[in-house]
Amino acid sequence: TSPHFVLSLIGSEYVSGQILLMILAVGILPFAVATNAVSRFNYLGMSKRLLFIGSLQMIGFIVSFILLVPPFNVVGAALSILISYSISCIPALIWSEKNLLRYIGNTAIAIIAGWGISYIVKLSLPDGLINEITTLVTSIVVTMVIIVALKNTSISEVRRLLKTVVNPTNSN
Repeated sequence: TSPHFVLSLIGSEYVSGQILLMILAVGILPFAVATNAVSRFNYLGMSKRLLFIGSLQMIGFIVSFILLVPPFNVVGAALSILISYSISCIPALIWSEKNLLRYIGNTAIAIIAGWGISYIVKLSLPDGLINEITTLVTSIVVTMVIIVALKNTSISEVRRLLKTVVNPTNSN
């Protein structure tokens, strides 16, 4: 699988963490939504909403951590993080502007399509390094093409982001 491949690049001792990587990767979307909302509410001085979202996230984490870590160990801890992000994401979505919901929906569509097409590619190729690399590249390319096609971001923004990643000191 792709998480197995990515972690094997770091070292074979990290491969056992592929389930954790997948759980935490799923948590990126609710985390991004909640963080975006928190930033916006902070900017607008909506302290009650900030307090509510933060409290909900903390309570969700503590309760799920207590319930999930004893039976599931580290996977339970990763699930607790996912649950806390997801719970805090709900009011953030409810209080967000409608155009944000369009961006979130488009992103979800792009991620699901990228995963689905890369899974089909994976099934059509023999197992091995080429399969893993092709699957990973296909997923990234399909996801980015859909994000640009649905106008979530522009090609110039992607280009600027890539320049910053490649050379962070000259990102001005």
